[in-house]
Amino acid sequence: MFNINFWIEQPAVNLSLYDIMFFYFFIGFVGLAVILAFSYFYKHPFVKGLLTRFRNVSLFLGITGLIWFGFRYENTPIFSLRYWVLIIMAVALIWLTFILKYLFMEYFEAKREYDWKEQNSKYMPGSNKRR
Repeated sequence: MFNINFWIEQPAVNLSLYDIMFFYFFIGFVGLAVILAFSYFYKHPFVKGLLTRFRNVSLFLGITGLIWFGFRYENTPIFSLRYWVLIIMAVALIWLTFILKYLFMEYFEAKREYDWKEQNSKYMPGSNKRR
């Protein structure tokens, strides 16, 4: 699997064990995106936004990976090459890097400030935020 020929040469007509493993890998990310879709019901807007970002990247990785697997299953000459998997994973990894940068640099501070304002606005006169 770590051989350069594995990634760039035209694969055999039959699906290999690695192709089946890629299929289950991408199915797993679609499943993760479906689970993260329940973040729609989460009340806190910052947590909901963060879960939505993770859902989007996992949905991208899962759907594009399954599209690649469809090309691989049909043995389409250019699109069934395995280097497309590397490209898909590289794009998802770059996207995930930006999400993690947001998480560690901005998210906690913004969430703390939002929670503080929400807590204080409950006690302001004329506010309808009392629970």
